[in-house]
Amino acid sequence: MRLIQYPVIRFHAFHPDLVYVAKNSTNRLIPNYHSALIVWGYVNGIDPVDIAAQFTNDVYAEAGYYDYWDTWAKKLEIEFESCGLSFRDFILAAKREGVFMYTFDHPKPSALAILTKLIGRKLGAPDQTIPRYLDIDDHLHGSSWPCYPEIARSYLTEGSFLWQIDGRFLNLREFIDLSYERCRAENLQRDDYYTSQLSEIHARLGRTLGNRLRVQ
Repeated sequence: MRLIQYPVIRFHAFHPDLVYVAKNSTNRLIPNYHSALIVWGYVNGIDPVDIAAQFTNDVYAEAGYYDYWDTWAKKLEIEFESCGLSFRDFILAAKREGVFMYTFDHPKPSALAILTKLIGRKLGAPDQTIPRYLDIDDHLHGSSWPCYPEIARSYLTEGSFLWQIDGRFLNLREFIDLSYERCRAENLQRDDYYTSQLSEIHARLGRTLGNRLRVQ
């Protein structure tokens, strides 16, 4: 028997606004994924209409969302190289698929197929195997987070404001309303939530949007 170590594919560049949120008072994660922008708006009492207007190129830049590619590509490269697999071969093939992640921690079947072929090559499969189509059963097709249009354009691919949750599609305003409902249900407060990434993003948003939206 031969054991092969394979990399965990986590890549945040397509979904930099996507975060986990935890409450200090209960020391537990609030279920589901969250938007850092929307959570910031909720805990600061911003009207949903005003938060929808902040999904812009300038705000993404202020929040540091365009800095994610290099950081996460380097992390993924280290992960691949530690497993003896070519990150270059993976990322070049994956980029041709466009947005190859459903969320930052759930790769699409196309990315998993590329990884599978690289593992096959390591096990001695001929190079002719690599271009072949490989069908992988997809259990996450009913849920995905969009790559926002401006962010997608920066990577020369297509994006949207269309969330897919449990098989149903929500536009930006619908998703903001759902997110506010979830925050209310958890009684989320400004001083009672955390994640390291979210804290950094919210510090930046506080500096750039606080005055603009008259946050107290």
